[in-house]
Parts: sequence; C-alpha cells; structure tokens
Amino acid sequence: MKIIHKSYKFKIAPDDEQKKLLSKHFGACRFVFNRYLDSRKEAYLEEKKSLNYYDNANDLTILKKHEQFAWLREINSQSLQSSLRNLDTAYNKFYRKQSKFPKFKSKSDKQSFTIPQSVYIEDNKLWIPKFKKGIEINLHRKVEGKLLFATISKSTTGKYHVSIACEVEHNPFEKTNSKVGIDTGIKDLAILSDGKVYKNIKA
Repeated sequence: MKIIHKSYKFKIAPDDEQKKLLSKHFGACRFVFNRYLDSRKEAYLEEKKSLNYYDNANDLTILKKHEQFAWLREINSQSLQSSLRNLDTAYNKFYRKQSKFPKFKSKSDKQSFTIPQSVYIEDNKLWIPKFKKGIEINLHRKVEGKLLFATISKSTTGKYHVSIACEVEHNPFEKTNSKVGIDTGIKDLAILSDGKVYKNIKA
C-alpha cells in the first residue's frame, strides 16, 4: 500500500455575495503575482539581485499594513501566500530550463486561486476561510481520503469550479508478467487473444 495524491473537480454555484468575494480573491491573488513578478525583474535588472519567496512574503506582510492596500486584508492570507509560491515555482522552473519566463496574469484569462488548508465539505457545501457560509457544490462523486487543499477557478465563460486534492491510500495490482493481444472491431468492441470478447456498447 502506498499514499498517492488524487484530484477531484466539481462545479460550484456561488450566490451573488460569494461571487463578489471570489472576484476579490481572484483579483488580489493576480495582483500579488504580478506585483512580485515585476519586483523580481526590477531587482535583477537594476541590482543583479535574485529575490525568493521569503523576500516577497516579508514585503507582502509590510504592504498589507499600508492603508492604500487595506483591501488585501479581506483576502485569505494563505491564498495570497500560495500565489507567491506559484510565482516562486514558475521562476525555479525557468532557471532549470523547464519552462519559459513567467508571464503577467491577465483579468481576461481563466481566474484561479488556491486555499492551502482549512477546506472541508459538509451538507453538500464547500467551506473555505473568509466565506461565512458554504458554497453550493455539485458532488457527483464521493471524495475519498484526506483533503489537502483546493483550487477555485472561473472560466472565461463565467463557470465556477473547485479542484480538490486529497491524500489517498492506493493498493497497486501485482504484476502477472502475462501478455494479451487486443483486436478492436465494429461488430464487437474488442476481442482478446485469450478468446474473451467484449460486446459493442449500444448507447
């Protein structure tokens, strides 16, 4: 038995008040990502200095104390920190030549933010920090395992979803070292070399 991470994706139906707060979370996390992407670029170009997650997180703590950025206090602080971690991951991938240089996030793109902890599902509702009541969720399948974190997204067409990452126990099948050939057809869905036949599915 081994532990694996499994992701579940569901549609959510926030009410008007929740949509406004979700919009604030999307905007704030996008702002944090873009602001510190810009500060990293400037620090390198002007001082040849490479900033990291901790540099950005310390600056964000100071920034939130300024009255000009008081609106950031309305947002789950862990989600803002998660945005900084996403930026840090993107930078590290770029330095390892695994991806291109990080791009600024746009309001016209798909929006998302992550809730690293204090997420749970109860009474067919999704409960996350800063939201006084649960968000309606379409649970079309059972969520198994220990819930780790969740990512809420809004598509360019205005649809809301949540992806929930869980830690589950997995029992892998034992290797049999046997082989089988598969012939797919029209009359039958598949015929195996051991003689087993799978009939076509008539929807």
